[in-house]
Amino acid sequence: MLLVITGDDIFGRTLETLFAPAGYHVVRVATVDEAVQDARAQGPDVVILHADLLRADAAATCARLRELPEVGHRTPLVVSSTTPLSQAERRDALRAGAWHLAEAPFNPEDLILRLNVFVDAKREADAFRDSAQWDPATGLYTVVGLRRRTVEMASRAARTGAPLACVVFSPAAAAGSREAIVAALVQTLRQLGRRSDAIGTLGQGHFRVVAPATPVAGATRMAERLAGGLEADVRAALRAGLDVATDVKMDETDRLAIQLMEHARAAAADARQGNGDWLKRWQNGR
Repeated sequence: MLLVITGDDIFGRTLETLFAPAGYHVVRVATVDEAVQDARAQGPDVVILHADLLRADAAATCARLRELPEVGHRTPLVVSSTTPLSQAERRDALRAGAWHLAEAPFNPEDLILRLNVFVDAKREADAFRDSAQWDPATGLYTVVGLRRRTVEMASRAARTGAPLACVVFSPAAAAGSREAIVAALVQTLRQLGRRSDAIGTLGQGHFRVVAPATPVAGATRMAERLAGGLEADVRAALRAGLDVATDVKMDETDRLAIQLMEHARAAAADARQGNGDWLKRWQNGR
C-alpha cells in the first residue's frame, strides 16, 4: 500500500495515475492527521509526503509518522515536490528521516524502480521484526519486541502527557505445578488483555503488560481484572508488581522502557518473597 499525503489534488491524482498501473494500492489523504489514522488501520509499505507539509516543521511531521508501530523507521518515507527544493529544505527532509527526495521533474520509471527496491527491503525488515518480536510458544511479545513496543508507547506518552503503566506477573517462589500456572496465565493474558496494551514474556514464567494512558489506580484494576480470570488455586500462586511513569520526556524513552520493567519486576519479587499483598507497587529504593 502506498500512502500519499498531499493537499494538492492535481499532484495526488498524478501519483495515483503513475503508481496504480505498477501494482500499488494508492491511498491519498490531505493531512498528516488523516495519514496517522490510515497508517494505523492499514500499515503502508511506502509513504510519499508532499514537501509543502514539511516546511512548517519537518522533524515533528516525520516524528508523528515514525512513532507509529505500523510505520516506524523501516517504512520508506519519500518526500516529493513539484518545485525544486532549497538546500536547507533538502537537509531538513533528510534529517527528519526521508529515504529519498523526488523533485520535479523526475523520471517516473526510475521512481517506480526505486520504490520497488525500498518495498523489498521493508518487507524483509518486517519479516525479521516479526520473527524477533513474537514468541511462538505463547503468541506474546518477546523481550526484544516488548522493549521496542514500550519505547514506541513511551514516545506517545511524552507527546500526549499521559502516564504509562507496567505490570509484571510472576508465579510465587514456592508455587507448585509451575508449568500449569504459566500456561493458565498465558491463556488469560491472551483472552483478557486489552488490544491497546503490549503483553509479552520475560522468560522463566514472568510476563509483562505495558498499558498506555493508565495511572496507578487503573494499573491496579487491570492487574486485578487479569488475575480474576484465573482459577482460584492459580491466582493464589500468582504475584505481581507495578510501576507507573508520569511526565515522560521524549529524550528518556529508551531508558524508561528498561526502567519500567526493572521496577515492576523488582516489586513482583518483593511480593513473591513477602507474606503480604499479592500485588506491590514499586517504591523508590524498593
